[in-house]
Amino acid sequence: MSSFTLISLGVFGGIYLLFTIGWFIGVSRIDNPLGDALASFMFSLGTWLAIAAPVAWFAVTLWLTPTRPRGRILWLLLGVVLLAPLPLLVSGGAVA
Repeated sequence: MSSFTLISLGVFGGIYLLFTIGWFIGVSRIDNPLGDALASFMFSLGTWLAIAAPVAWFAVTLWLTPTRPRGRILWLLLGVVLLAPLPLLVSGGAVA
């Protein structure tokens, strides 16, 4: 593994950790507006899956691209774009 790949994996790991924390903070600010038991369960399940998505993306990318460092970096970069914690950014966490 080259130095660039190792450093970029560390940077992406930190970004994904911050995204997980950001999703946790952003989701904890959302109230569950649903009264139905099934809808409430599905809402809670969706919030927990949103929190787990950055960690899962990082782990699956590392697992599925063991011999392709360029592809690994591209998939991790795509995940950074797709998994940004929008509830934190939109609801006043970073942008007032």
